[in-house]
Formats: sequence, structure tokens, C-alpha cells
Amino acid sequence: MKLYVWTEVLYDYTAGMIVALAPDLETAMELGRAEGLDSIPRDMGLVAPEVTELPGCQPLTPRIWMVHGGG
Repeated sequence: MKLYVWTEVLYDYTAGMIVALAPDLETAMELGRAEGLDSIPRDMGLVAPEVTELPGCQPLTPRIWMVHGGG
């Protein structure tokens, strides 16, 4: 399992961030598309995520969290 973190995305006047827990980048991107907001997968594709490998982590249900930038 890997932790994907996109920073400097989902702008309003300040930056937001997206965090996804997924086995691979494809799954993380699919989670973004499933959220139903066009800005999420678009922003995920604009910035390369920071990726952290979670060795020894039991398989978990893939999830996504996001915080939109504020005004």
C-alpha cells in the first residue's frame, strides 16, 4: 500500500491538498475521478504526488481525502 500526497492543488486563493491511500497510482487517480468533481482528477494530473511506501501494511480499503484551498 502507498500513500500519495498532492500539494499545491485545488486552489481558491490558497492551495489545497489531496491524499490517497492506494496500492498504485492508477487506483489513486480512479478514486479522484469517482469523487465527481472535475477539478480533482485534473489537479491530480498537474502535479506529481509525493509517494510514501507503507511496507508491512496490511491491505486496506483504498481511500481519498482532500482539502480545498480557501479564500
